[in-house]
Amino acid sequence: MTYPLMKLDDRQMLDILAAARQQGVTTMVHAENADIIDWMTKRLVSQGLVDPEHHGTARPPIVEDEATNRAICLAEVVDAPMLLVHVSTKESTRAIRRAQGRGLPLYGETCPHFALLTAEKMRAPGFEG
Repeated sequence: MTYPLMKLDDRQMLDILAAARQQGVTTMVHAENADIIDWMTKRLVSQGLVDPEHHGTARPPIVEDEATNRAICLAEVVDAPMLLVHVSTKESTRAIRRAQGRGLPLYGETCPHFALLTAEKMRAPGFEG
């Protein structure tokens, strides 16, 4: 099953978090700054850099770190529980742990392939990467 991408501004996210809190629901968030990814992807495509290895180039760690910190701040504003999914960076993990240390109801999960796939493997020939 696939789920549609929801690109939300802060006000929309606050509305969702507030409604979820009122209903006793934990909101799942895949935190990435889509505007940065879109901007970087367009630049890479315009340069012909479309091989699989450039997927990561369009998503440097700061893209996740910024969005994770923003999501945590928004959750804190409305005191809403949140599960941050597909966490892949050290700084995002640290931000979640800091928030938990302040008593916020925040959780994070990752994917096994984040520990196994490396930039070197992404540079494999063709679309093997």
